[in-house]
Amino acid sequence: MHGVTGVSSTSSIKPGVNTINMGNDISVPLYRSCFPDTEAVNVMEKDGKVRLAGTVHSWHAHQIAEETAWGAPGAVDVENFLTVFERGRIDCCRDS
Repeated sequence: MHGVTGVSSTSSIKPGVNTINMGNDISVPLYRSCFPDTEAVNVMEKDGKVRLAGTVHSWHAHQIAEETAWGAPGAVDVENFLTVFERGRIDCCRDS
């Protein structure tokens, strides 16, 4: 062909994200950060959608749990049904 000096392709193939252990990918960092009793936080995952349920000791812990879930590879949605239990006070919430 006259006038063609080169051809380049910017296509790339990205490997798929393995979501098989997503619940574990969330629970382990929670345990390391501020959740010594990870059984108090129930992590459920299906098709990249994460649901957190259970009890945490502060609003800060509530936020950390949600941020950790969003940081998991393959997370596309997070529903936070954690209950905050502060001395003598229980607050329920739903964030998403």
